[in-house]
Amino acid sequence: MSRSPPQVVEKLLEFVDWHERRYRFVDDVQADGTAEGCFELVVLQTMGAQFYQYWHAGYNDTVIVCDRAGLAAVFAATDEFLNGRTVAFDVRQQAQTLDFTPTVTFRGDTVFVRVVTFTKWGGFIEEIYSMNRDLPHRLSIVDGKVLVPYDCGIMF
Repeated sequence: MSRSPPQVVEKLLEFVDWHERRYRFVDDVQADGTAEGCFELVVLQTMGAQFYQYWHAGYNDTVIVCDRAGLAAVFAATDEFLNGRTVAFDVRQQAQTLDFTPTVTFRGDTVFVRVVTFTKWGGFIEEIYSMNRDLPHRLSIVDGKVLVPYDCGIMF
């Protein structure tokens, strides 16, 4: 059964809410207030929970894609995971049109970080995070939009 993009975003936001409650270690990390530091905090939030995955934790395969080289790596890794199948041509074609460049915007004491992520169980998703520039950062996702839906069709 295929999920519609709004359902995928809803599930993503539910997961992020659970994720934020479970992995609050990021609250103890201080960014240096630069655009790079704020971006790195989002990377830590996204990737930090993927340490020592096994069994159903394999569904948490989210990666941040920052450029065309990252896109090529995503397709190569996904094709290898699919063991003989490949990501559909239309998904590849749509993904080629995306702007993967992460952006960091400062508005007073609030910082907004935009990234594009990929998961084999959701596709390419634009995520926008907000945080305080100073401690406590209180990093949270404020928007998530599926840009190119994808589901590998594999269930653990």
